[in-house]
Amino acid sequence: MKLRSDLKKFCSYMSGISRSAYLVIKWSLILSCISAAAALAVRLYIGDFSIRTVRLFLLSEELLTLPQSILLLGAILSVCVEELSTGGRR
Repeated sequence: MKLRSDLKKFCSYMSGISRSAYLVIKWSLILSCISAAAALAVRLYIGDFSIRTVRLFLLSEELLTLPQSILLLGAILSVCVEELSTGGRR
């Protein structure tokens, strides 16, 4: 039940932000999903872990940690864009 109320709060917040801040959030979510899908594809491609697949395994590890960074930077940038577009008043 709490998830539903949190989702409603998030949706009402998203409807009130500027278009540019919305686009920053949207593109950060898209890039995060692409990175996670690429990590999964690399993991499925390499199959068993062996000495020959170490580099691909490390690549998939980095691709798997990348979405967290993208979302964090997207959230910070979105807040900055929103503050600049509204002039600091809400």
